[in-house]
Amino acid sequence: MPKVLVLIFPYGGHLHAVIPFIKILHSICHIEISSYPSFHSQISQHKLSYFNINTFPFGRGFEAAFIDKSSRKNSYLDRLLLKLGLHVLKARKAEIEQIIKERKPDILFIDHFLSSDLILIYDLLRDNKIKYFLLQTMFPENQYDNPPLTESYIPSSVYSKICIKFLWLRVSFRNKIRGIFERIIYFFHDDSTVLRRLIYSNGYSGLQLEEPNLFSYNFKNVPQLILAPLELEFFKTSKESHHYMGIPTNKDLYPSYKVDQEFELLLDIIESKKSKQKIIYCAFGTRYDLYLKEIVGFIKKLVSIAAKTPRYLIIFSFDFSLLDKSDFAIPENVKFFKQVPQLRVLESSDIFICH
Repeated sequence: MPKVLVLIFPYGGHLHAVIPFIKILHSICHIEISSYPSFHSQISQHKLSYFNINTFPFGRGFEAAFIDKSSRKNSYLDRLLLKLGLHVLKARKAEIEQIIKERKPDILFIDHFLSSDLILIYDLLRDNKIKYFLLQTMFPENQYDNPPLTESYIPSSVYSKICIKFLWLRVSFRNKIRGIFERIIYFFHDDSTVLRRLIYSNGYSGLQLEEPNLFSYNFKNVPQLILAPLELEFFKTSKESHHYMGIPTNKDLYPSYKVDQEFELLLDIIESKKSKQKIIYCAFGTRYDLYLKEIVGFIKKLVSIAAKTPRYLIIFSFDFSLLDKSDFAIPENVKFFKQVPQLRVLESSDIFICH
């Protein structure tokens, strides 16, 4: 039975997407999962082998977290010293290499948001003949026939492909300007330059970086297992390295949640169609704390609309304790829950607003 190691990025949305895939593989492979301590309870409930990882991925902007652990201020000078000394990179490389050496996997699945790890341990993977794949928990970032994932554009005319090319050119231009700026202020020790230097100086022909990037580092020739269905892409073209897995239909494969009694009562009403209200479900992912000011402003607008239109029931997947309750009154047709069983809510929803 092959040994499989899975490295997951520490966002709940990534975990929820990966768990069904892992549970399917679990019947034919010996699987171990590595992520951050906050995920331990969620993964252990599925009776899967799990161990913590403590370092931050390189090139993802986690210098602030690294600085916090060292009791320094997150100033430009602190970030510059970290980059010049390659402290984040060295810490990450040492831990990931140790994990590979101890676990001795035959196959390695790496969350796409951790794609820089591939560059750090490429020698080790190649020398030990370990097969590696990127796990894409959303649509591929480097599917250039479709709009960039950072854009809200929806193709709807004969000029759509021209518009898409323009959007990608704009993304590429912004990336280049930002890249030039970072190379200057960090004296050519910015993340992208450091990773490219590693690839070219070591002759990693198996890793060909592709641009432009959106959230992570893309490679032309590294296979991606995409945990989203091809049918939901606007244009159904697919790269040779892209393998669309789709969404498992067996609900038992997905993580289960403990929900409070108030939500169960609400859900009974929704699912039985006793309520004549239209259901709007609004979710902000699991890292909405990064954009709290913008999201609170958006919530206020939705709540003010709901107060005038009682025929709508709005369900928020959002930690209500993060709101200033004195700021606005919550009408009866607006409900806040820290976490909801999303698939059950979506089955009865008329509108879904997501991040």
